[in-house]
Amino acid sequence: MATWMKKILLLSAVLPLMVGCAYTPKVIIPPHIKRIDIPIFANKTFRYGLEERLTEGVIQAFIIDGRLIVARSGKADAKLEGEIISYSKEPLRYDDEGYVSEYKIWIRTSLLFYDLIHKEALWSDELEESVTYIPEASFLVDKGFSPETEDEAEDRLLKKLSIRIASRTIDGW
Repeated sequence: MATWMKKILLLSAVLPLMVGCAYTPKVIIPPHIKRIDIPIFANKTFRYGLEERLTEGVIQAFIIDGRLIVARSGKADAKLEGEIISYSKEPLRYDDEGYVSEYKIWIRTSLLFYDLIHKEALWSDELEESVTYIPEASFLVDKGFSPETEDEAEDRLLKKLSIRIASRTIDGW
């Protein structure tokens, strides 16, 4: 009886680990969609070139994911259209002398994922992402924090947002 109980306990401990290892995200897009067109995003902000960098980041996120093939219009089953609707930068923290020691930047986008075969919108959404960064003149640099320029922080932000857009399209979150 003790051997039987040990086997049950061992199985109950190992089974959840085995099930967890087999998890793969569920693809929410219809099975007929294999190729996606991602035209250059529109840009309603003052940040020149942001639309090209975000579009390229989103394309790279889809290529790395590999579940949809990025194609040009005419060869695609679906289209992901995007628009950068806002870019914001605000101070988060000041030093004793009133200088900004940390900033937060964020980008807000409007997205539409469209089924070109059945001629219907699959979803539309607004996504926003943000990052914080410490400018080079910050007192925090003397305390061991790594400084960044706004452009470097913006690169991190665009990568983070690109991955989120691809995930929203394929996995639904």
